[in-house]
Amino acid sequence: MSNIVFKITQAGLNATVNNSGVAVNIAKIGFGTGAYTPTGDETTLREQQDIINLDSGVKAGNQITIEARLTGNQDYIIHEVGVFLEDGTLFALYSHATNVIAHKSKGADFQFVYVLNLSGVNASKIDLKVQGIGTADIHKNTNNITNLAKNKADLGGSSTQTFKVGSAISNEDAVNKAYVDDGLIEKLDISDFVFSNSINGYHKLPSGIIIQWATAEVYGNSRAYFPITFPTACLVVVTTENEHNPIAVTDFQVSSFSTVRSTSSMTKFYYIAIGY
Repeated sequence: MSNIVFKITQAGLNATVNNSGVAVNIAKIGFGTGAYTPTGDETTLREQQDIINLDSGVKAGNQITIEARLTGNQDYIIHEVGVFLEDGTLFALYSHATNVIAHKSKGADFQFVYVLNLSGVNASKIDLKVQGIGTADIHKNTNNITNLAKNKADLGGSSTQTFKVGSAISNEDAVNKAYVDDGLIEKLDISDFVFSNSINGYHKLPSGIIIQWATAEVYGNSRAYFPITFPTACLVVVTTENEHNPIAVTDFQVSSFSTVRSTSSMTKFYYIAIGY
């Protein structure tokens, strides 16, 4: 995969020159099954199957790192990938007459990460539009980028495929998520929130904070387990008061916490936990 190089199209080059000094926004990534050698005159993918919004992106100098997650029940061999501007212009693409990029499996997420080289283009005329953030001068805020998650992919059968074009990665490699400070965020949409509205549930916030709630039954001094594991740490656990058998909590771990009671009988209580 290390020899994959995107070709900037003539239409993409024209967009950076003929835009009256206003920067254009890279906003979407398209995937298709067409196998060919690009000439640079293309304006569309030959056999496009999907087109999705960017999930994150970072601009640093003459390079832009773009990332998007392809979901759904599609099943096809990816031979072509296109990078699209906000107005639908095909800015850059890659395809090969024989080489396969990847296989999008039915029911599996496909994580696409690529570092796009902007040599030969006026990089100052190119910005990113990331879903849920809006147009932002992300290249001015590279110091604010934080690793929000490390997604490990088992490409042999996991429900998530992680794919990084341009350099080989192992299943243990981190997938860097771009995080921009609050001063650049224009809006959030529902896709920024992940939650489970069950009796034992959780709510993941865009900031990385996770709130969990559950019912637990314990005997004496024991451990209670969260609905999901916190990626990094549990910050606090608050329980309901049991008038007859007070419960103290201690030893917060990412997956559980300890309860301390004065009796060994079983008791049921409710709690809220916050972590990240």
